[in-house]
Amino acid sequence: MNVAMLLEMAAGSFGDREAVRCGDLALAYTALERTARVAAAALRASGCAHAALLDETSPAVPIGLFAAGFAGVPFAPLSYRATAAEIDALLARLAPAHLVAGAEHAARCARAGSARVAR
Repeated sequence: MNVAMLLEMAAGSFGDREAVRCGDLALAYTALERTARVAAAALRASGCAHAALLDETSPAVPIGLFAAGFAGVPFAPLSYRATAAEIDALLARLAPAHLVAGAEHAARCARAGSARVAR
């Protein structure tokens, strides 16, 4: 059992009930599962060894967590409070990593050798 199986079970049981809300955006369990599966396909296609997230609280957090579970790679949330040098060091340890970063944080990790995707 992994975290992806928990989402599958919740989507099967709760379907269209709200699973995640962030501001005006709400995702039902089925929509969260569908979105996470699409993101998992992107993770697998990237050939990454880790899925990393550099962001404040957003829907990217649960989507990334479950996508990593579906893709079978570890999920590494990075602190947005870390310095650029600290982020680069963390990404070097995670390489090859697929990084999802909020727009306000993406520029801080420009030197990192990982695939980056803006949220």
